[in-house]
Amino acid sequence: MWQYVVLMTTRLPSVICHYQISRKESTLTISTHGSRSRLQGRLLKALSIAVASVLGIVLMAGPASAAERKCAGNASYNVCLTIIPLGNRTFRVVLGIDYRIGLQAAQTIINAPGDPYFARIMGDDDVPDLTLFWVPLTGLGASAEAGLSADFERVVPGSWLDEDDLLGNRDEVYGRITFVDPRNNKSRTFETPNIYDEF
Repeated sequence: MWQYVVLMTTRLPSVICHYQISRKESTLTISTHGSRSRLQGRLLKALSIAVASVLGIVLMAGPASAAERKCAGNASYNVCLTIIPLGNRTFRVVLGIDYRIGLQAAQTIINAPGDPYFARIMGDDDVPDLTLFWVPLTGLGASAEAGLSADFERVVPGSWLDEDDLLGNRDEVYGRITFVDPRNNKSRTFETPNIYDEF
């Protein structure tokens, strides 16, 4: 993800110092070759401090946001929303759910025609809350431990998550997954906690 690399080389009498600052590794490497006097040592120390300052500037550059994840649930279900920044104000939005209804019931639902789950991202500022966009189903599974599981994923521009429409205002978004049971046509809604960010 990190793309910033700074290379610096300085020459003192009988001393060659190589500095490498890598945003990817978040490290500062200093190597010297040759002999050095006490004065050269002090100069090298001063240069090291200066390079470390540059390192701090480089590491603070770029997107401040990291991947954010919020989950909710109890003994019968677990639902999560993850928003992953990809750069250039683009985000991968991932929703997941485990609905613990048992293996047999889950497999019966999977075998029925149609999709049992539908997912969307909601904005929490409006009354009622506004649907920002739908997230397509990418995986469906049944197991004894998790029951009926589903995954949803979509890559979207940041403007789709900007439910406030005002630059600098904090956005409040959450995931809503609707389950429709094909056995009786009854539905149930699951919601994640809010993710707060400036998209």
